[in-house]
Amino acid sequence: MNIGVPDLLASSRLARDMAQVNRNLERASREVSTGLRDDPVAAAGGDPARLYALDRDLAAIDTRLTNLQLGAVRGEVIQSSLQRVQDLVSELGVELAAAAERRDIGAADRYAGTARSAFESVVNTLNSSFADRSLFAGAATDGAALADPGVILAEVAARVAAAPDAATALTAIDDYFFNDPAGFDTTGYLGSTSDAPATEIADGERIALATRADNDAIRGALAALAAAVIGAERAAPALSEVERLELLGSAASAGIAARDEVINLRATIGVAEERIETAQVRTEAEKTVLELSRNRFVLRDQFEAAAEFTALETQLQSIFTITSRLSSLSLSGFLR
Repeated sequence: MNIGVPDLLASSRLARDMAQVNRNLERASREVSTGLRDDPVAAAGGDPARLYALDRDLAAIDTRLTNLQLGAVRGEVIQSSLQRVQDLVSELGVELAAAAERRDIGAADRYAGTARSAFESVVNTLNSSFADRSLFAGAATDGAALADPGVILAEVAARVAAAPDAATALTAIDDYFFNDPAGFDTTGYLGSTSDAPATEIADGERIALATRADNDAIRGALAALAAAVIGAERAAPALSEVERLELLGSAASAGIAARDEVINLRATIGVAEERIETAQVRTEAEKTVLELSRNRFVLRDQFEAAAEFTALETQLQSIFTITSRLSSLSLSGFLR
């Protein structure tokens, strides 16, 4: 057998192998410690566009989820506000209606005596905001939806001051809130006549969640409470007690009707809330699928990485052993 000195080509090849194994060992060590692949593009088949597309879709999903979550909370605050309006107008309406039906002017005055504070509470509730955005001012999200309650009531009082009977007073109040462009639309409602931006629930699909304080149901609640204030505070001095009781009774009936309209409004918003909730569940599922797809390229299985690290250590040790043996061979050693 012809055994020569260490083959230079073999030594060179071993050196290259050792360098490559060292690089792989460093990579495997990083993947074990971080749980991330060193080269996700290679794991994606060498096509970076696949990763970029997943990252883009995940960013869009995250933005939509944030908007959906904000929409859901905004919906809860809107519902809570409208519940407050509903309760205030209902409480006054039911009690005042019972007193008017009994023709008990004393009891009617007692119940109507809370109308101003109820009106103020309704206005303040409708001027509420969430995340620095007004909830009932439509697209004008940076300002109050309604004027100061005292300003609105003063406008109404001025219109009924000369009313000779309850019917005329009620007509003046209705005109202010519903019919006269120079009335509530000008001095009462301060928001936009355009709705707030709708919430995106899917690509190309949006749903309107908020409502405006110039909605007819809300106007009705305000008009009913304002009529009760006018009757209780005798803002139309020409009215007799009988006429004033008729005004208070009509305010009570209008309040009960407004309560039902607010309930209907809340039901409409509830449908929008349900669609947002469904969209949240669907979008979360889409995000999970996208994350799983991305993780296949980005994450490294820790057991596999550890096994590879161990195998590379063993391979490196083998190269060291072979290199050591080759370096110990020499012609003089062979001749001995």
